[in-house]
Amino acid sequence: MWWALFLTFFKIGAFTIGGGYAMLPLIEEAIVRKKRWMESDQFLDMIAISQSAPGVIAINSAVSVGYRIAGFPGALVATFGAALPSFLIIILIAVFFSNFRENPYIEAFFRGVGPAVTVLLVLAAVNMGKKAVFDRAGILMIGVGLAAIIGFGVHPIWAILAAGVFGAVYYRKR
Repeated sequence: MWWALFLTFFKIGAFTIGGGYAMLPLIEEAIVRKKRWMESDQFLDMIAISQSAPGVIAINSAVSVGYRIAGFPGALVATFGAALPSFLIIILIAVFFSNFRENPYIEAFFRGVGPAVTVLLVLAAVNMGKKAVFDRAGILMIGVGLAAIIGFGVHPIWAILAAGVFGAVYYRKR
């Protein structure tokens, strides 16, 4: 089981460009659909916890999944698997950066990867929205949150806290 956890998160870490949120669709595909280590609603809960904990969401997700599957050793193995590819890539970039910094092929590659990462982020948002928004109040919270963050420059933490307070009051009555 440890080897399966390590390989799963190593592959996700190695083939995801764009950070933790871009990893979410890949993590969901691997642990919910392929490995069936958790159900879709459990995955959503795990993401919510991973987002609210300090640190990188990809690492927090690896810790959560690893711990759920194989306890503390599983958390360590999954976390190591998720972090190792980035660590190795950063080391390689640091060593060879001056050699390919202005290479037109490398620049073109990253220009092409940017839109693909955007697609992964949108996909993660849509998938999470399908599972997290149950009614008009949820749609309203999305609209108000977006307006507050984008339109008025409210820090996302305040928007999350406000949505949590609203949800606690609104859904408690229902």
